[in-house]
Amino acid sequence: MRQEWSPEELLANWTLVDGDWGLVANKSGTTRLGFSLLLKFFELEGRFPDVLEEVPPAAVEYVAELVKVQATDFAKYTLVGRTAEYHRKQIREALGLRPPTLADEESLTAWLAVEVCPVELVEDRQREVLLVECRTRKVEPPGPTRVEKVLVAARGRWERAFCARTIERLGPVGRNRLLALVAEDAMKLLKKYADVDGKTRFYGPAVDEPPMDGVVRKDWREAVVDDRGRIERIPYELCVLVALRDAVRRREIYVEGAARWKNPEDDLPGDFEATRAVHYAAIRQPLNPRTFIADLKKRMTAGLDGLTAALADGSAGGAKVTTRRGEPWITVSKLEPLAEPTGLQALKDEVVGRWGVLDLLDVLKNADFMTGFTDEFSSVAAYERIDRDAETSMLALHLLQSALVHVNTLLVQQILAEPAWASRLSDEDRRGPTALFWSNVNPYGTFRLDMDKRLDLGLSAGVPRPRKAADAGDRTSAETR
Repeated sequence: MRQEWSPEELLANWTLVDGDWGLVANKSGTTRLGFSLLLKFFELEGRFPDVLEEVPPAAVEYVAELVKVQATDFAKYTLVGRTAEYHRKQIREALGLRPPTLADEESLTAWLAVEVCPVELVEDRQREVLLVECRTRKVEPPGPTRVEKVLVAARGRWERAFCARTIERLGPVGRNRLLALVAEDAMKLLKKYADVDGKTRFYGPAVDEPPMDGVVRKDWREAVVDDRGRIERIPYELCVLVALRDAVRRREIYVEGAARWKNPEDDLPGDFEATRAVHYAAIRQPLNPRTFIADLKKRMTAGLDGLTAALADGSAGGAKVTTRRGEPWITVSKLEPLAEPTGLQALKDEVVGRWGVLDLLDVLKNADFMTGFTDEFSSVAAYERIDRDAETSMLALHLLQSALVHVNTLLVQQILAEPAWASRLSDEDRRGPTALFWSNVNPYGTFRLDMDKRLDLGLSAGVPRPRKAADAGDRTSAETR
């Protein structure tokens, strides 16, 4: 858990709500503070802390003030023993959870491999989704070590299924060309080790000799081969997959039935072979590939020579060669912001003139009244304990900010659809149209104040009144005495 929390974040995430006070009502002192922090930690992280130091000091101070216990007493709380175990049981029962079993871990592994890993490759996001799924199933998330094992097992299961589907979709022709590009021995080796336990870190040095040339780039070999000359399985298999990916991108192999990575010959006209010269002339390219490559090299060399000369004489428009972390680095000077085109300002004024200032909160309330979409709002946190109205309000504000650009885009498009406005804009105006403006929007509602009236606060006569000259004289004489 992160250790830095702002006052607003502490208020939103660590405040004890109505149901929480019922749980701590019969506790006092260290037990009261420890239970409260354990409860809020579990709601945020979906697990209990392993050590007291995991709880942010700012949270300890904040919760201690809420429950009227000295913050220093938290150091006396122990996470092991009958008291802590009873507290964890109370929290599970309050949240409607049960401890995880091996069957739960297997079910979660299968679910991650099928539903999550194919669409989410970032490990932190996979971990977050796993915690949310545990909440949905009313299961307490496994410990950190068990969570990592579930994630590793799910990723391994998905990768094996993905590789099997990829090889199958290549078809006989694609597989044959793949084996010609990526060493056949490398593919056989991956197939041989497909069902080997992941704890086997290295290939057998005497039996298996993974090919390196054409598979592992020279600048990657230090990561693949250790100091004793052994080849690690995972880095090597990644290199094989990278070689496969590059071959597909170069269109040297194709995937049968695919749209983007299909057989490149399917994109050629039907009479390509008979009228090759005509088609090459249409795209202004030479028939001889060597001529094409030589011309490309010449143009690239000339461009690099021109850049080198410009960097040397200072005519590169502010670009220069510097160093960054000890390595050469090309920097480009920042450009000064350009003045806004006059046509765009006129366009914004036209939006305000036609529709006035939009009260986004009214738009949101009307849309919710007609559709009831806020009933579908749900939290992405591990456990939802914030007041429903407060959470709906926060989500609605985020929705308003996202909808603003869409609303402005529709308004601008409606104006530009008129011929008079289409001809009014200059080329400069058309290069910088934007929907990111707020002049036509009132995002947070309207507050009307009558400045001619005073608020009746019901204050007593002891309220300080304006000072007078006599008061100053009295104070001076008093000070003299």
